[in-house]
Amino acid sequence: MSGAAAENSCRFFSRHSQSLSKVLSADADRFRVSYANQTLDKALSSHPQGQLEKACRLYRRILKHEPRHVDALYLLGIVERQRGHVLEAESLISRALYEAPENPLFLNFMGDVYLAQGRFGEACLVLKRAIQAKPDYANAYNNLGCAYRESGMLDDAIDHYLSCTGATSAARTVAHRSWSGLLRTGRYAGGHPVF
Repeated sequence: MSGAAAENSCRFFSRHSQSLSKVLSADADRFRVSYANQTLDKALSSHPQGQLEKACRLYRRILKHEPRHVDALYLLGIVERQRGHVLEAESLISRALYEAPENPLFLNFMGDVYLAQGRFGEACLVLKRAIQAKPDYANAYNNLGCAYRESGMLDDAIDHYLSCTGATSAARTVAHRSWSGLLRTGRYAGGHPVF
């Protein structure tokens, strides 16, 4: 083979191997997404049924292949919180927030994790971010009210409980339960809410 023919042959193989590499890489990405989606579907059918160990195993399997999969990070964080592993939940939700820093679901859940640890100031900060990202997020208003209540800031707590009442009747029910809990503590002597 002449020098020019060998050079053309090398260019041909180089060009085609790059194309083949792109095709194989795209196929691998499609496979990973498909695998993650199938595994996530299985986990999502186990998790609500209380099969926390199975759901945990499936979420971890996804993260083994896709360590930055935000849904698996978030949902595994929920499982760990349900299992009482609050620090593990915090770590997982922190990783999800690193990937999606303004996701109101992730922010609200991080607020819940902080509440569980008695870190009320941090809970307030992150819950305010959740409300800023989704101004009609009734659960974030409720959790922020809980953080204020636990901090002894009862007027702020009531303001936030009432803020969540404008969204839906379900939100008003949540607020009513929270308000009732506040009144039962005997720490607030104000009037009753009107729903």
